[in-house]
Amino acid sequence: WGGALLLGLAGLISPYGIVNIGYHPPFIFMNYAVILDYLRMPAKLRDTIGEFTPTILARGITSWIWFGLFILIIKNFRWRHIKNDSGNLLTALIFAYESVRAIKFVSLFAVGSLPYILKHITPSIYSLSPRAFKDKQPLNVVILTFLTAMALWYTLRGSPWLNNNEGFIHQYCPVHACEAIARAGIKPSSGRSHIRVLTHFNHGGWCRWILYLNDPEHDYRVTTDGRTQAVAPETFYESFDLYRARNNWAETLNRYDPDVALVSKSSALVQFMIRDPSEWKLLYHDNHFAVFLPLKKQ
Repeated sequence: WGGALLLGLAGLISPYGIVNIGYHPPFIFMNYAVILDYLRMPAKLRDTIGEFTPTILARGITSWIWFGLFILIIKNFRWRHIKNDSGNLLTALIFAYESVRAIKFVSLFAVGSLPYILKHITPSIYSLSPRAFKDKQPLNVVILTFLTAMALWYTLRGSPWLNNNEGFIHQYCPVHACEAIARAGIKPSSGRSHIRVLTHFNHGGWCRWILYLNDPEHDYRVTTDGRTQAVAPETFYESFDLYRARNNWAETLNRYDPDVALVSKSSALVQFMIRDPSEWKLLYHDNHFAVFLPLKKQ
């Protein structure tokens, strides 16, 4: 319980507790407000956020690890574990459920579930091991650790996370597109003191950071980014509809009145803008993103 208390208080150690970002209740508790926001988030909004994809549906090795762990637990779990350690089992199940429900919370599994598995499941596997393995436990641990490390290295050495990840970054992050916005010399309009950039939920935070790094003298503000705290879900729904060109998307675009628009080439909105050259000027494009300027403001 002492460890749980210290871990719970770790949320106080944060830049939010030092820098006043204008949120209420006091910003020192902002990390806890984030958790509350995640718990209360509507299902419709969760379904549109990649970080809340169920872990077993995630692409890559994560889903296979979960499948392997599930088989391991089913084969080696014993009912005496419930009787002997019911409190920790309940915690392990809750954390495992949250981790499976959203890939964002997979770290909870390491904190609350993996210790229980190592305590109860691993000894069951060890008891089924050949006697020769048990007699040379230290040596076998060294050998298995080495072989596992080598297997991981050969598996992941082609991964963009361990090598050049330029292609991955530019596919998911609008690096060059937002650099082009910073170089374009765009001026605020409609009496605003800032430059309003139309952005999608997935790209607003990245673009805002890239713009600041490339042009810190100007005040760029994005219409939407990945922060859901203190923002009504309806704000995100209308932004999603805008990029999907659904419902009242044209009215939303007119109301946002952006000075420049960052659009993914996979969105429906890009088709409308590219086919309306009298209203939108194509400023930049690459394989994944396009930047448009509204001609009425030129």
